Parts: sequence; structure tokens; C-alpha cells
Amino acid sequence: MSLDAAPDALRPAPDRQYPERTEAAGEAAGLLDETPPAEVVLLSSSHSVNANFNGWLQQALASTVASYVRAGGGFARAARAYFTGAAWHEARPKLVVWEIPERVVGQPVGTEEREFLTRW
Repeated sequence: MSLDAAPDALRPAPDRQYPERTEAAGEAAGLLDETPPAEVVLLSSSHSVNANFNGWLQQALASTVASYVRAGGGFARAARAYFTGAAWHEARPKLVVWEIPERVVGQPVGTEEREFLTRW
């Protein structure tokens, strides 16, 4: 289902973006300090970055959230990069938050996504 053919009067208002920043509280760790792996991982597209979703999630959970972003990656590219990378194999998080943009829900599954889904 799509709004492509809907008259302008029936369409939702355009998205608005407001600049947001979330700053870490407390002392920052040094570059070579041992830091524990993040307990929460966010797999997302650039839409989450633009909306500061990672910052809001960290604030709401009062926890560090490791963000793996793939701009233009649909629903599979960030997940594939994370699940096949060293971070997943070395220290598994307690929670994975996976953004699946609503615009891809109605689209046909592409070759890259199909390969990812059959592997996992």
C-alpha cells in the first residue's frame, strides 16, 4: 500500500528535522583505556542518525549504545555487517535494536536481503 496516488490533501505533513545532540555525562575514557563492550547495539540506517535515535536510546536506557549505521542499506546491510563482523563474535550484546524502515516493508525482497535472510 502506498500514498503515491493519494491527493496532496490526504498525505501526511512532510517530516521535519530538528538538530539534536546527546552529550555523554561524566568523565570520558581515553583512547587506549579498556572499555567494556556495549550491552546494547543499534543496527540502523541514516534515518536513525538524522533523528538522533541513538542518543535518545542511550538516554532512555541510561546505557551506552553501540551504533552500526549503513546509509542507504535497506534493512539488511547494517545487520549483515554487524553479524559477520568481529564485534558480534567477540562480545555479544544483551539487546539488539534493529531499525527496519517502514518504506522497505512493502518493497520486494532484493537479492542482497534474500541472501542475508537465508543465511540467518
